[in-house]
Amino acid sequence: MHFEPKAQTLIMILGSNAPENEADLETQRRTWLKDLSSTQSYVVLRGLPKAPPSLVLDELFLPVVESYENILAKTILGMKWALQNSNFEILIRTNVSTYFPPHKIEKVSHSINKSKLFIGGYVDLCQLPGETDKADVEYVAGTGIILTRPTVELLCDIDWNIYSKLPDDLAISIALRDVGIFPTRFRRNNLSQLHIFIPALQIRLKTSSVSKLASLRMENIYRFYRASSVVGKLKWYLVIAINEFRFVLTNWEEFSGFAMQAGAQSKRLFLRIVRQGR
Repeated sequence: MHFEPKAQTLIMILGSNAPENEADLETQRRTWLKDLSSTQSYVVLRGLPKAPPSLVLDELFLPVVESYENILAKTILGMKWALQNSNFEILIRTNVSTYFPPHKIEKVSHSINKSKLFIGGYVDLCQLPGETDKADVEYVAGTGIILTRPTVELLCDIDWNIYSKLPDDLAISIALRDVGIFPTRFRRNNLSQLHIFIPALQIRLKTSSVSKLASLRMENIYRFYRASSVVGKLKWYLVIAINEFRFVLTNWEEFSGFAMQAGAQSKRLFLRIVRQGR
């Protein structure tokens, strides 16, 4: 597949050299990325130190070392390249283990005022490093950061040294919050933790303990969306449900760990609501 510079919506995918991530990317290419409309395009970001930015088919090589610590730098370099080489109005920064149904991307894109500053996605809560005594802050999770072109232009002019010690998604959210831009919430189905498939704008599929699971989930979700009849959709929904049930039975410790994490998150959210009500 090739990058399309005239597309209105550009999906920017963080590539990686890890074998399991490469497998997930290939699955993305043969599932939902294959079904993008003529108004949608994508590009995969990869690091290639000491070389100018170069596009090869659907892969954009950027002058940065490929590492977790450089995700923010790679993202900003990719955005700068996109501003010069794409007519996008909406940019979605995501990863190789998240599923975006193209028709839902289209619907969300139409709902956004593209001339205004905007950030959206799944909004989570966290505490800033070294500020455990302060209230949680909201940030858009890195599985799907949705931005308008004016917002991308703003991000490319920011001095990132101020935020360099923060994870990339938190850094982007905090940088925009500091100039008065707050996130719009979109639903995400965290299948890797909830283990219940709910059709949503973005579906998180990664489970670190089973590297092949994200690709399997992606293929079955793709079959669900491609099914043309109610019976067909029900069939693939049941396949997904049965696979998740089997995973929970054989990986109970991971599921119980999620339950504890969800409980702690709910407690923090409740305390936040109480503080705001005072």
